[in-house]
Amino acid sequence: MYVKNWFNKNFEYIYLNKHVKDVLELIHENKECVVILRHDNTLYNIIRYEDIEFLNNFEGNKEIYEILDPVDIFLYNDDLIEDAMLMMLENRVKIFPVVDHEMYPVGIFGFYEIVKAFRGLSSMEEDGTKIMLVRDDVPGELKKLLDIISKENINILSLMTHKIKKDKRIITLKINIKDVSFVSDLFDKNGIDYEAIFEEEASIWDF
Repeated sequence: MYVKNWFNKNFEYIYLNKHVKDVLELIHENKECVVILRHDNTLYNIIRYEDIEFLNNFEGNKEIYEILDPVDIFLYNDDLIEDAMLMMLENRVKIFPVVDHEMYPVGIFGFYEIVKAFRGLSSMEEDGTKIMLVRDDVPGELKKLLDIISKENINILSLMTHKIKKDKRIITLKINIKDVSFVSDLFDKNGIDYEAIFEEEASIWDF
């Protein structure tokens, strides 16, 4: 999944020759971040809400470029979400500016956008039935499940796996029908043990 599918296109910005007091005013208003631009509208830096304490160390009439160097940590819009998450963890930063390959800011990407991406990856926006299973972590186990489901002309909305033991993996599937009895009977008939099967209605959260 690409950052460009999930980044927030709405962001505050200010130019690098503006004053510290101007940035503080903006950051207090939106409580998230302010992107700092060069005069040619390319990225210079970013100020996050948690940087307020740092800014308070300077006089309000100081210009931004006097206290900040150009940023060297940012995301391109075609970076992968997985890479963005690693950058957040490695740098202990909650939000990054997103730029195109000419360094023009196109948005911001943070933990909130990761939550939205997970919502999409797990198909929480669609009605269906969710199935959780623990299977041996060997080649062919997943294919058995997919073959059983595809023979019934059922569409898979999402599929995620996670290693829980050296030789075991938990699989979470969401399919496009809402019929727990049918799904449980199908798995029982084929000798497939499962941890849980339950209907899941589409979420209607408005982000």
